Amino acid sequence: MFCEAVTVALVRTGRPDIAAKTGQLILAMPGTHMVFVDEELFEDAWARFTRLAVKGLSFTDCATLAIMDRHKIDYLLSFDKGFDGLVRRIC
Repeated sequence: MFCEAVTVALVRTGRPDIAAKTGQLILAMPGTHMVFVDEELFEDAWARFTRLAVKGLSFTDCATLAIMDRHKIDYLLSFDKGFDGLVRRIC
């Protein structure tokens, strides 16, 4: 997700300019399709969060899962092992 990528860039570098550049690069990539969370996705993500927070998943992680389900996305590119057993993860 866009928010995860720019946040990781900021946290790991401590540099807002690098985080902004990361976001700009993602937005400029050919074939990038932004998916926005609507009310239905939000409710799905919240329901998942109330079940999965005990396993260490964040609300953003749960929104990712909801988006993957809605859009029939089979694989997730992530270093986060918290997704293991929930989706097929490529790292």
